[in-house]
Amino acid sequence: MVLLLRINCNSVAVRPLAGQSVLDGIRRFLAAAETRARTANAARRAGIDPAGGVVVPVGNLQQRVPRMAWNPGGKRFRFPGRENRLADDKKDTVLNQRLVQETESIVRTRMAGQAAGHGVDHVLRVLASARAIHQVVKCDLLIVELAALLHDIGDAKFHDGIERSAEFSRQILGELGADAATIDHVAHIVDNISFRKGESAKPLSLEGQVVQDADRLDALGAIGIVRTIEYGAAFGQPFYVADADTAKTGVGHFHDKLFKLKSLMNTDAARQMAVEREQFMRRFLDQFLAESKH
Repeated sequence: MVLLLRINCNSVAVRPLAGQSVLDGIRRFLAAAETRARTANAARRAGIDPAGGVVVPVGNLQQRVPRMAWNPGGKRFRFPGRENRLADDKKDTVLNQRLVQETESIVRTRMAGQAAGHGVDHVLRVLASARAIHQVVKCDLLIVELAALLHDIGDAKFHDGIERSAEFSRQILGELGADAATIDHVAHIVDNISFRKGESAKPLSLEGQVVQDADRLDALGAIGIVRTIEYGAAFGQPFYVADADTAKTGVGHFHDKLFKLKSLMNTDAARQMAVEREQFMRRFLDQFLAESKH
């Protein structure tokens, strides 16, 4: 016997199984319908098209990938290929972390003993600031970390006035097996973030802007004051000379460069950090000059 049910203006045939009553057949049909509805609703919440799979953009077209499968246990969904994708993502993360760690190790070795405010301690602070900015400004973390680590690897002050950071970055990343796109991106960043590049600098990607902001932040605040004094001690530049209009001094450096950095920040996150650090420097400078009066 076949029973016709009228549901949402549609006729549905319900055929009881052998030995089942009509009522049992209806109950079985409704239970199956409820299961299908729960599956479809859960799929929609997960961004899945339950009728035909997931629709994803591919260039200017759209491609439908296999629909999810219902786990008979009724506890979770299984996405065809998802396990492989998760495994690939985990593998990529591990490889990226290893590349960053190996790069840091090389930087520590090659920059050991390099001081004047541009040593390994500076690089690691820039790395930490870049990671902090990245938490607000989402972009490619691998590029940010590598560029932060390598941005001073060939600083001109320690290589006869010739800037070699991009050259050394390509060499290091190439030896570590980084892909060509990563090497090119990092090299472009480290070659164009310096303050002294000025208007000749080429446009930076968002990752480059994050690293540039992190580098500039390290020239401000208490660290910025210490770095200015360190640089002066290393290169024979006094921190302060009374009534010196033309002599290069640390105090003059504050006004010529450091107090301009806040307005040059690329990101709002870095700009907010710069405000506090600059205020500290100004309070220090006011106190220093007050105590320096004869």
